[in-house]
Parts: sequence; C-alpha cells; structure tokens
Amino acid sequence: MSQPDSHSTFRFGEFELDISAYELRRGGQPVHLERQPMDLLILLVERHRQLVWRADIVKRLWDPGVFVDVEMGVNTAIRKLRQALRDSRESPAFVETISGKGYRFIAPVTIPAAITASQTSAQSESRVMLAVLPFENFSKELEQEYFSDGLTEETICYLGRMNPERMGVIARTSSMAYKRTSKSIREIGAELGVDYILESSVRREDNRVRITSQLIRVNGQTHLWASTYDRDITSVLAIQRELSTAIAQHVGLQLLPERLSALERRQTGKVEAYDLYLRGRYFWNQLSAATTKRAMEYYRRATERDPEYALAWSGMADAYSASPINADQSPLQVWPLARDAVAHATASGFN
Repeated sequence: MSQPDSHSTFRFGEFELDISAYELRRGGQPVHLERQPMDLLILLVERHRQLVWRADIVKRLWDPGVFVDVEMGVNTAIRKLRQALRDSRESPAFVETISGKGYRFIAPVTIPAAITASQTSAQSESRVMLAVLPFENFSKELEQEYFSDGLTEETICYLGRMNPERMGVIARTSSMAYKRTSKSIREIGAELGVDYILESSVRREDNRVRITSQLIRVNGQTHLWASTYDRDITSVLAIQRELSTAIAQHVGLQLLPERLSALERRQTGKVEAYDLYLRGRYFWNQLSAATTKRAMEYYRRATERDPEYALAWSGMADAYSASPINADQSPLQVWPLARDAVAHATASGFN
C-alpha cells in the first residue's frame, strides 16, 4: 500500500484536505474519516477530473499480500467517503461513479494561496499528464501479442519514472482499456484527463523490431512528433530512451540522467531474458491460476538467462505474492519465495 508523497492542501466546496496533516476539515473543523476512505479521497483528489479505476484503488488501499474481499472493501470505502462529504451516488457533487470502471472526483479543486508559487507551479500548472495507448501488433503472428502488450507496459513504467514530479503517466490498467478502441483522441484525452497521448505500433520478425510512435497534444489533436525505429530487438531499451528524449523535448520536460541510469540498471542486455520477461508479464496480467503459474515459469527462465535481471526478479516476487489469491497457493509456502525474489531484485538494482 503506497502513501502519497505530498505536503499540499486542497480545497473543494466547504472542505479542505490537508495531506501533510492527513486531515479533512469542513469549515475549519476536522471531519472524522477512517484510514482507507482518507487514502481513497487523497487518490481521487490528486487525480481530480480523471477516471480512477477500481484496480488502482485496490493497489492504493491494500498491500499485495493482504487477503480481503477488495470489491466489498472499495464499496465500503466509497460509501464512508460519501458520508463524510455529504455526497450521494444519485446526485454527486464530489465523487462520480463510472459504472463498471471506477470513480472520478468532479468538484473543482483549488490550492490555497498560502502555498508558495514555486510549489503551486511544481504540483499543478507545470506537471503534464501523458497516456501511452496500447501498442498495436502489426506482426504477422498473433502470438506476438505478448510482445506488443509488454512493450506498452515497459514504456509506461519507463516514462512514469523518468521525472514524476513534472510528468504523470496514466497507469497500465487505465491505458489498456483502450486497446483496439474506436474512440477519438479527444474522447480518450477527456476520459483520462491527459494533456498528451502516445500512439505506437510494433512489428516483429525474428530478431528485428520496427516501432512507429507519434506524440499527440489532446488540445486541438495536434501531432507534435512522429518517428520510426527499425532495429535489432536488443536495441529496444535504446529505443525507449530515444522515445523519452523526444517526448521530453516536446512537452518541455527536463530529463534526470540519474533516474534514466537507474532504469537501465533494472533492464537486461540479453535478448532471450528480455523476451521471457515480456511473456511473463503477459501471462501475469491475466490473473488466473493457470496464467500465474505460466508467468512464474517464464520469470524463472528469464533469471536463469540473466541472474541479475532486476525486473524479472521483481515480476517473480509479484507473482508469488499474489498467488494465494490468483492461484490458491498457501501463503506460508510462497511467502519465503516472494521474499527471496524481492531480495534478488533489490540486489540487482531495482528501486
């Protein structure tokens, strides 16, 4: 369960949310709110006007190894939050339900003038939002779907960690909902609350890969940049770095070399290990007993090819941690395996 790293105060309606004090106030008086509804409120306010998927809420409110009825838990947290805000599902002033998807904080949110101009600039006006749409698979073999989905996820992770204070990247769960969508850029941008959208396609034949990407500004649906990369598959990491540099140029973002170096340390230079890792992610994201087992096998084989492959060890830790839910494994049996995988990932440079 992640806690927000913020010291901001936000106002909406009669309410004031002081994140540094972990307190909701109405008319200057504290409003009682339990931990999970409070964490949910912070998440919704931080992403106000954006659709927050139920899966993202689950990740914020519960640790991976906690065994609870998360569907009931999310419903309870929403109900308690609405009670605190004196809101209703039928006529919402604050929290809107997006049926079958998640929730959106719809009230106007302001930051009090007491916060310095530099903080305001860093936390609101200068921070841009980007959505990476699913890479279209133009390969001849449908079986290469794991590769296009894997590149999508890897690009989201890479861009999201590049400079998060200045650029936010929509999570994979939300972006993948637009796979093979017929919606326009304007519609997608409005639903996700983003400034820019990255569209890409990938074609893989043997050990060659061709990636075409274009960056689009949602406002006006303007094409800012487009490029095609035709490389050996071992150059995928270099392509991600070039993508990052091009996007940074066009959205006015400053690259942080130390973060880019840290991202590269997590990756592998061995094409077989990378391919096995992408297959593992593909099956892991299907969240069933059979696919979780297959994901573990691919991660294991990836670490055999490259024992210092941080991302593969991290994926293995995820699979083991969630297997009591996804694959009916005994928590006592898999916990030591998950712990060891985390230790390997950390030692290999995952942070």
